[in-house]
Amino acid sequence: MELIVIEALLVRGENDQVRVILGPYCLDFDADDVVSLEEVPLPAGLAEGHAIAARVTLKAGARLLGMGSSDVYRNVLWRREVPFSLATRPTAVFKADAAMKQREDAFFAARGLTERLS
Repeated sequence: MELIVIEALLVRGENDQVRVILGPYCLDFDADDVVSLEEVPLPAGLAEGHAIAARVTLKAGARLLGMGSSDVYRNVLWRREVPFSLATRPTAVFKADAAMKQREDAFFAARGLTERLS
């Protein structure tokens, strides 16, 4: 049987599990199913010290113990560089005109979208 080789980000797993971030997915494998781990260079934009970029070699038939979205890791793992022009502005770039807000509210209400936007 052939081995399974993936390049992913290693993050802390639970118990005897190895957790990898592979694109939009978070995958958990049993540590006993891992044949080898080889560190590779960090991808551009990854915040240092939060994950390890690695080539993970798994046994053929490795059991997938858990699968979920990697969205919860996105803000922690990736640097969010804000341009100077935005970082030095007040929080609100502009204030919407009251008349515009009323027209917008009426537009959404007429189409039954008010509840979906709340």
